[in-house]
Amino acid sequence: DEVRFYNQLQLSEQAYLRGHEILGFVLLPGAAIMESALASGRLIQGGFPIGLRDLSLQRPLSLVELRPCDYEVRLKPNALGYEGWIESHQE
Repeated sequence: DEVRFYNQLQLSEQAYLRGHEILGFVLLPGAAIMESALASGRLIQGGFPIGLRDLSLQRPLSLVELRPCDYEVRLKPNALGYEGWIESHQE
């Protein structure tokens, strides 16, 4: 069965992210996206170390002042372990 983890980011609560502004857009760093995937994987594996393979970032996740960014990590079992993706739901 698919497992989903939900999170919400607000730029006002994560001031350090302002250092990741590019051409006027504040972007969530790829390392933070990878850590979300790894943390979710560790939770479903009981805290055991896991690895990521074949990671592809389709588009940046941008943060806007005063608007929360909801995102979810979705993991689904497959023959090699799990496959997953992260989707953002911005207002």
